[in-house]
Amino acid sequence: MLFTELVLIRWAGAYVVYLSYFANFILLGSFLGIGMGFLRARKQPDLFRFAPVVLALFLGLVIGFPATIDRTGGTLVYFGVQTHGLPVWVMLPFVFIATALTMTTVAHGVATRFARFPALEAYRLDILGSIAGIVTFSALALAGLSPIAWGS
Repeated sequence: MLFTELVLIRWAGAYVVYLSYFANFILLGSFLGIGMGFLRARKQPDLFRFAPVVLALFLGLVIGFPATIDRTGGTLVYFGVQTHGLPVWVMLPFVFIATALTMTTVAHGVATRFARFPALEAYRLDILGSIAGIVTFSALALAGLSPIAWGS
């Protein structure tokens, strides 16, 4: 779960320039999605099986409609100098909702599996999984691998 969150934070910022100004949009969407996924822990259907599809749609739309700006000149860059992509009032809510939906599907899978363990054991696994996600992402970034490798 944390690995997916880290990848979304780092990767989406490369395609959506607005996330430079609103860096916490993906983080807040992740928190909402994780909370919704865990609240549905004992409910069907298992949303985890939809995670690859939801993630692929999110990635495809962000790649298909990247928001970039014209960085020529020495002046400060603010909104309104966008060269292409969806407008800010469309893109930011989309990124937030898509992040929340993606993380809901992932978190529901984690929550369903955690429900099989006693609370303290599940918490231990959560901490170990978080550390593993951070170490894995850090190793991939340190190795200079591309986002394709992150997804693999």
